[in-house]
Amino acid sequence: MLQSKKKKLVIATIYRPNETKGTKTVWTQQYLLLRTKGVKRPNPLRALYTDLDQQINEWKDNDCEMILMMDANEVPGTKAGDLGSIFAKHGLIDLHLSRLGDEQEPSTYARGSRRIDYMYATPQVNTHTHRVGSPPFGTGSFQSDHRGLFTDIDVEA
Repeated sequence: MLQSKKKKLVIATIYRPNETKGTKTVWTQQYLLLRTKGVKRPNPLRALYTDLDQQINEWKDNDCEMILMMDANEVPGTKAGDLGSIFAKHGLIDLHLSRLGDEQEPSTYARGSRRIDYMYATPQVNTHTHRVGSPPFGTGSFQSDHRGLFTDIDVEA
């Protein structure tokens, strides 16, 4: 996939903040950062969606393959203009959904009942994806209230 065509593979992580008030929340941190940049009515979600859309365009213009891993704190595609619409616009594919279907979709947050963590990729990466999965909560080398996700991709095909 990558070696034969000398393609670039971008692997990025994204955190979509919840709209939670408080002096030490990511939402407040992003809100204040936008204020210091001169934004009069900051909206961290709108800024994330705009920045992400622009960055994906830049990667596509540079002929990059992409894997975007994220704590979305939402189910993409449930609201107009959310992450799901950005991924659909750019033709990105949910690697786990494409392999497992939504019947086998586990909750990825320990205190929730839905999947809110995702791996989206370009169609070329999806074609070379062999396996996907998620181990049980609390396994692996780090402790988290989120379930880890993995994918097995052949980058030499």
